[in-house]
Amino acid sequence: MRFTVLAAIFFTTLAAAAPAAEPAAEPVPQGYTGPCSKSNCGASGKVCGAGQLCVGFPVLSGPGRKGCTCSTG
Repeated sequence: MRFTVLAAIFFTTLAAAAPAAEPAAEPVPQGYTGPCSKSNCGASGKVCGAGQLCVGFPVLSGPGRKGCTCSTG
């Protein structure tokens, strides 16, 4: 019984100490590409509703922007 307990503790510690796998690259969401204006927003050309703005996704501008989507703020 003692060997089993020691083996379980050893393997549990070994598994906890193992480095985590790197996350996969974030895929580009579908439907966020396209123009960025309130009357023609994103790949579907959606007209943003009252109180909504067409904003860049996931960042407003720059190299990190993947497209545009309507947002309520």
